[in-house]
Amino acid sequence: MGLRENLLTEPVMKLAMRVLITVRPSTTVRQACEAMRQAKLGAVIVVDDAGHPLGMFNEKLLIRLMAGDAGQLDDPVSKHMTHNVVCMRETGTIAQLIATMQGRKLRWICVVDAGGKATALTGLRGVMEYVVEHHPRSVKVQPMRANLSMDQREGA
Repeated sequence: MGLRENLLTEPVMKLAMRVLITVRPSTTVRQACEAMRQAKLGAVIVVDDAGHPLGMFNEKLLIRLMAGDAGQLDDPVSKHMTHNVVCMRETGTIAQLIATMQGRKLRWICVVDAGGKATALTGLRGVMEYVVEHHPRSVKVQPMRANLSMDQREGA
């Protein structure tokens, strides 16, 4: 099969998944940031006691928060998270994931199991890694040659 057919039929679970970092709503922003730093990940999912996603806190929200009052770092993360975390089932197709990400301008999608429990994160990077790994001929890779000096004429 070709790339198009694979994207239309392969499940989301074929993508590279990122470690899922979950926090409770009462976790402080500072603690959530520390968890992101330790995991070298740009987002955490805020979950209820059963593991169902309630929201997401990411680097973008942290930047907005830091531009304001830094004292808010000790607020509960639930006060600053996005409440409309976008989730997708493990069995959804990669094409559906791409369409969702493009339509909503997202970098991250929370992957959930059949019971709605958060299991992983994936997104743009996972899709790129999938394409490169499974369809290397569809990706044109050229070495970068940077000429920082003007020793060659530009133009005609």
